Amino acid sequence: MNLINTNTVDAEINPSNFELISDNDYPFCMIGFQIRDQYDQLRHHLGKAFKSNDYIHFVHHPEVYPLFFRGIRIKLHSAFNGLINDLNELNTNLNYTTERYKQILRKWDLRCDNCASYIAPGVHPIDSECISLLSQDHISVNKMYEDMFANEDIPYFQSVGYITIFILSNKNIANSSNAKALNEIIQKYKKS
Repeated sequence: MNLINTNTVDAEINPSNFELISDNDYPFCMIGFQIRDQYDQLRHHLGKAFKSNDYIHFVHHPEVYPLFFRGIRIKLHSAFNGLINDLNELNTNLNYTTERYKQILRKWDLRCDNCASYIAPGVHPIDSECISLLSQDHISVNKMYEDMFANEDIPYFQSVGYITIFILSNKNIANSSNAKALNEIIQKYKKS
C-alpha cells in the first residue's frame, strides 16, 4: 500500500483516459465522483465490482470549460423525465441559482445536502442516498464504500470521498454542445 502524494492536489488532471460524452448521450446520469485534480484522479475508485469509466463534460456558461468525472452510468426511472425537463429549463435560464436548483430537487423528493458544492449549470448533483429512487437498476452505495475501504492499493483515509449522483445536461443558454466546445478548444490551441 502506497500513500498518494498530497502535492498532486496542485497538479492538473491527465485527461488521456477520459472519454468525451457524446451529445446524443445527454442527459447523462451517473454515480461516482467529480475529479478536480490529479490527487482525486489517483485516489477515487469505486472498486473492482463496479466497472467505472472516466468522462469529460463541458460547462458552457459563462465560459467553456471541461469538468471530469469517474463513475458508472445509470438509467433513470421514466418517472423522472419531468425532472430532466425541469433541469433543462433551469439550464437555459439566465436566473440559474443554487436555491432554484434545490427547489427543483425538493419538488421531486430529492436533495443535495452533501454535494451542493458541485452545482453548476449542466451539472446536477444529488445525494447518493437517493439512488434507489432514481435508478432503474439496483445499485448498492454501501457496497461501493465497502470496496473503497477494502482497496489494498490506496489507504482508506485517502480513497474515501462522498459518492454522488450526477445528472449532466448539455442544454445551456449558450446553445452549445460538447462537440462545439471541443472544436473551440482545438482552434484556440492551434492559434497559440
